[in-house]
Amino acid sequence: MNNDDALTKAEFADETLLPPRTVHYALTRLEDHDLVGSRFSFADARKRCYSLTFDELSTIDVKCDGYMQLNQT
Repeated sequence: MNNDDALTKAEFADETLLPPRTVHYALTRLEDHDLVGSRFSFADARKRCYSLTFDELSTIDVKCDGYMQLNQT
């Protein structure tokens, strides 16, 4: 996913083969940490589209305990 890409929850689920509930939880957590942003879909205002909000030069380390840490490179 690039900073210019925006996908709905259903599209994320299709792309990742994850259950919709898992995608919802993950996107909520990422949005809480300002790693993804959301906007209403232009095609269907009932849906939200999600895209990256952090710099492409940043990396994300996922810790074994489930917490995410954003490291600037």
